[in-house]
Amino acid sequence: MLYLRHTECYPYQNMWLFVSRCDAGQTIPYMRDTLEFYLADDRGQWLGNGRNGLIEMPVIYEQNLHFKDTGTYTLRLQQGMRMDILPGINDIGVEVTKNYGKE
Repeated sequence: MLYLRHTECYPYQNMWLFVSRCDAGQTIPYMRDTLEFYLADDRGQWLGNGRNGLIEMPVIYEQNLHFKDTGTYTLRLQQGMRMDILPGINDIGVEVTKNYGKE
């Protein structure tokens, strides 16, 4: 799961994000995904949950992502919008959870 936190200063309804992953011991990304997700509805109302001026939007990403070996994995996130600096974007986080019972 990805979590994007932004303020109401973000000027767009959506966001494009490029996600690359290198497995343990690899230096070249073997996987690259392009994600588009919406932060506001058609009327401009922000989606997600807000508190203290920040709006947190959860984004489901790769529910069945498998890490087969122990080691260091690299996940690279790059925004794909037409601006280099995105006003209103505070941070993005990644949550990795273990799926018990399924190997």
